Amino acid sequence: QAWALGDVDALRRLHDADNRTACAAAVANSERVRALIARAQDDWLIAVEDGLRRNRGTLAVQSMDRLLGEHGALAALRAKGYEVEGP
Repeated sequence: QAWALGDVDALRRLHDADNRTACAAAVANSERVRALIARAQDDWLIAVEDGLRRNRGTLAVQSMDRLLGEHGALAALRAKGYEVEGP
């Protein structure tokens, strides 16, 4: 419901309780799985940057749990010098 209402504060509080993170942690004992997860995240950021460079407007879709937080995609884009408006 927090997502539907745009309640970003509630979404931030739920960030650590993400089931996908728990699932990934359970299988991430494998170095190969950790590398695949990191590669997928890196590839998404590369695609976002490519879209921003090539297009006047662009849309990138990502789950909220991967966008928010100090290690999320929005933080990564800010660290690269992009101006990020939003949550």
